[in-house]
Amino acid sequence: MKKSLRSLVIAASSITSSLVFSLQVFAASCGGVETSYDYQCDPGKSGITGLIFAIVNFLAVGVGIAVVGGIIWGGIVYATSEGDAGKTKQGISIITNAVIALILFIFMYAALNYLVPGGLFN
Repeated sequence: MKKSLRSLVIAASSITSSLVFSLQVFAASCGGVETSYDYQCDPGKSGITGLIFAIVNFLAVGVGIAVVGGIIWGGIVYATSEGDAGKTKQGISIITNAVIALILFIFMYAALNYLVPGGLFN
C-alpha cells in the first residue's frame, strides 16, 4: 500500500512539474508587456483586476483539488480504521478540515467579489 501510494505521489509530482516548468508561449499583450496568460486587459480597465481574477481562478482549482483529495483521504483513513477509535477520529477530522477549507474559500471568493470593482463573475 505504501509503495503504491509513494509511486502515485511521484507520478503526480512529475506530471505537475512538467506542466509548471514547460516552455513559455506569449499569448497576449497587457499594457505593452507580453504575457503568457491573457489577463483580459482593456485600455479602460485596470490590469490588476485581471491579475486578481487569474490568481483567484488558479487558487479555486487548487482548492477544489485539495478538498476532493482531503475528503477521499479522510474517507480512506476512516474506512480502514478497523474499529480503532484514534484512526476513526483522524478520518473524521480530515474530512471536517477539508469541508472547513472549502467554506473559508467560498467566503474569501465572496469577499473578493464584493471588493473588486465590477466583481469577479463578469
